[in-house]
Amino acid sequence: MRRLRAPHGPARRANGSGPGAYAPPLTVSHRALLAGGGDRDFRRLLYDFLTVTDRMRALREHLARRVDLTGPQYTLLMAIANLQGDEGVQLRELATYMRVSRAFITAETAKLVAKGLIAKGAHPRDGRGAVVYLTAHGRRAVDWLVPEVRAINDQFFAGLTRAGFRQTRKLLDLLLAGSRVALAQVVGTHLQPESGRGGRRLILR
Repeated sequence: MRRLRAPHGPARRANGSGPGAYAPPLTVSHRALLAGGGDRDFRRLLYDFLTVTDRMRALREHLARRVDLTGPQYTLLMAIANLQGDEGVQLRELATYMRVSRAFITAETAKLVAKGLIAKGAHPRDGRGAVVYLTAHGRRAVDWLVPEVRAINDQFFAGLTRAGFRQTRKLLDLLLAGSRVALAQVVGTHLQPESGRGGRRLILR
């Protein structure tokens, strides 16, 4: 079994000589992300991102439970509502929009169909392609839930100005691109089948 060892950077000199004196190697090297030669502010940013992500996920789970769905099913339902227009939305368009696999979309749309929230039909202008769209039941569920969704979003993003929103959108575009490259490099280089098991597992030491 191949193990991924975390790379070791040059050690930094700790201030003081007590038993707890330790200065770990830098976890990032881009100068723009360092302050005073250290990465403490960068680490704080990462922790804050994780906190925001956890809170957003918790709120999504709350909203999903309100209409008897899982978090991913709720996200998919709202994506369909936003994209379907007059003709419905194709599965490949949903996969691209949500940045998930086509297999995920196929599996989760089937569950929403079974719940009566969406329906599936032929594309009105391309008989070879299928589209999905909200049923009357699905539209009622979204209409009923949206006031609470709006109230949560208004509170969650209350501090953003229009300019701040545009800057945040640009930042997320950069992070989406960078995270995709970083993940692809890790998965392509270091993710190996674990001996005796069918799955894959990333092991850090």
